[in-house]
Amino acid sequence: MTASYAFPIDLVTSLTNYLFSGFQTHKWRLDQAVDQSLNSIWQEVRSKLDDISLSDSIISTADKKEAVKLNRLDSEYWLFINTMELLTTGINASDQELIDWKLSELDEQRDVILDRLSPLKKRYYSLLNKIQNTWHSCYSVFTLEAIRREKSFKRVEKVLTDLLIVYIDQEPSKERIQEMLEVLDEKLTKNPRLKTLYQTSRLLNWVYSYIGNLSTDVEEDSIYKAYTVRARHGSNCYHLYNGCSQYPRVEKPEDKQTILFFKTTEEAKAQNLDLCGNCKRRSKRQ
Repeated sequence: MTASYAFPIDLVTSLTNYLFSGFQTHKWRLDQAVDQSLNSIWQEVRSKLDDISLSDSIISTADKKEAVKLNRLDSEYWLFINTMELLTTGINASDQELIDWKLSELDEQRDVILDRLSPLKKRYYSLLNKIQNTWHSCYSVFTLEAIRREKSFKRVEKVLTDLLIVYIDQEPSKERIQEMLEVLDEKLTKNPRLKTLYQTSRLLNWVYSYIGNLSTDVEEDSIYKAYTVRARHGSNCYHLYNGCSQYPRVEKPEDKQTILFFKTTEEAKAQNLDLCGNCKRRSKRQ
């Protein structure tokens, strides 16, 4: 190729070394292998995004150097995502959940890169852009990608339809919205690679975080301060006091009847409760 579409050989080498050493070093404890062997590579790729200008700036300046940087970064994300999917096929459920959240976050970041790259690729690499579009179209046909997307769409549609049936006729309240977001998180945990569902959850939690912040000035009674791990009656998950938009708070006397209070996560787990998906994502970013 005459275009500067760099393939990340150094990243390939790092991932290959990880394949043959990371798992063996940690005796197939994938959580340790990812955090220690692979995490440094992951952080290196993510950090490069901070050096790229905003998409508006890229489009207005039409800088070819930015196109080269974005091309390389896109290659690294593509390789990283696909390699992680291949390396983690068939692992146990708890480890797979960790990987799925990381992959979803990487997918989201790659979307930002592609959004910035698209106008530059059309301008500087028009022939390459046409070739890639043709290839992707053919690839979709031969790999039945369209059928898989249709199945994914139907799964997302069913999740959202189920939520509508349960909640749309109820009187909206902060508690109901929190409950609905918890149910959505549970659905997302069972369908972690449904990109549209992940994006929907992210947007709804972002919107609700504003509503939650409106009442942060409400002081709880001091007796509740020792119970920072909480869950709602009838829920399958618990929440941490880490900024989670769904964290149950005692804002009025009747709230305490709807909340389960724990001093430690071990107490919550003893009640067969799992950490909510929103809290898990926040913990992984910190």
